[in-house]
Amino acid sequence: MTADRVTKATEKRIRRMKKDGELPREKALVVWMFEEMLCRMGWSGASLREIESWGDHLPNETEMHGALWLEEVMWGLSLRYPEFLGYTNTHGMNVLHVRDFNALVRAVA
Repeated sequence: MTADRVTKATEKRIRRMKKDGELPREKALVVWMFEEMLCRMGWSGASLREIESWGDHLPNETEMHGALWLEEVMWGLSLRYPEFLGYTNTHGMNVLHVRDFNALVRAVA
């Protein structure tokens, strides 16, 4: 059963990846996705603990528009992990449908 929110363990994996410095493209994508999720909800730079202290959370399932420079990586991840991530590109509109962000980060980390 999947969690309804991004977990602290996922956040810890993301922070560990960021500390590693230059990341492979797949890891860079999930770091970008996490930061994008925070920014979209108005929590840029906040930790999950801070977000939860205000009674909010990051949803584990979400949809986002991807950056064009990540197109190949998004497509590749959706092929490798179709149970966690779906990707469509229609007329240059990159859309990621994240079914289970926690599991995706665990698989890529």
